[in-house]
Amino acid sequence: MIDKNITPVNTQKNLVRYLTQIIMFIGNSKLKAESKRTFAGILWWIFDPLVNLAVYYIVFGILLPGDKGEHFLAYVFLGLLGWRWFSICIITASKSIHSHHNLISQVYLPKVLFPLLDVYINTMKFLLVFIFVLLMFFMFGYPPTIYILWLPFILICELVLIVGLSLFLASLSPFFPDLNFVVQNFLKLLFYPCAIIFTLEQVPEKFHPYLTLNPLVEMFNNIRRAVIFGQPPNFYNMALTLSVGALFGVVGYFLLKKHDQTYPKLGM
Repeated sequence: MIDKNITPVNTQKNLVRYLTQIIMFIGNSKLKAESKRTFAGILWWIFDPLVNLAVYYIVFGILLPGDKGEHFLAYVFLGLLGWRWFSICIITASKSIHSHHNLISQVYLPKVLFPLLDVYINTMKFLLVFIFVLLMFFMFGYPPTIYILWLPFILICELVLIVGLSLFLASLSPFFPDLNFVVQNFLKLLFYPCAIIFTLEQVPEKFHPYLTLNPLVEMFNNIRRAVIFGQPPNFYNMALTLSVGALFGVVGYFLLKKHDQTYPKLGM
């Protein structure tokens, strides 16, 4: 329960504590409400990515010719899970202030709260599905190795990137309403160069340097290395992901703080 004695305008320490409490309180309430809205409840959170996997596997794994390799199904599934977490968080968080415009016009809340709340909700859903998938992998052909211990750090790197981009885009979208459509369409295009539904071995070698310029390729491959192949992650990519995420996060936070009183006045 939120401590009513804590206000968002005290010290920086109290602000962090206040935001953490309110994000968890509202986020958990929304998750509980969403899970009770249907008969299947949280099973839909697991069923939805399974349907996506089935569609992509039938199209790219069965109908299209070519040798896919013995790990193709697991390769695609882990890539899809990582991508869904990344893309859904970015899409929802980038328009979070716009979505809550009526609320922020009536009650003061730190605007950084809204993108972080969306990231928290979608991350909780992702973790539930991801843990379930990991257990299935461990039971059916992919026993954990010592390198599975790197998995939490790999996911933290992706989370930092997600939070950083979410704060940055959320700070700009109230000023540029079309940005939400740009983000959604850009992510649709970005999906294919991320090597999610195909392996690098299926791509002509002359295109490999261009694909590896995309840091998301290695970010998703790090998850696969830890779970499927029993290999250490690409540490350079982890450092790059952390650095880029932290940079966007700092810029986004200060923009949100700078325009904190401006957003309610915008006609969104």
